[in-house]
Amino acid sequence: ELEQHRQELQRMTTQKILAQPGMREEGMFTTEKSKDEEHERMILEKFRESVVNSGVRVVEGDALGVHHRLANFWQENPFKI
Repeated sequence: ELEQHRQELQRMTTQKILAQPGMREEGMFTTEKSKDEEHERMILEKFRESVVNSGVRVVEGDALGVHHRLANFWQENPFKI
């Protein structure tokens, strides 16, 4: 179920990126599933590269650890602690 959710999010991200003006060329997509998957993989790779190069720290894995959630809460609510 988690893998299925991850794939759905990747597909939605790709569609959102391609919906931007100038990102989709007519005739780029064919009915071949492998070509679509390759294209999605390339877009996902470029998206990940842009996030990594943006200076944001990326945590490996599917979920944040307790210390990551605590740090995020601390940053979002400095006056509550």
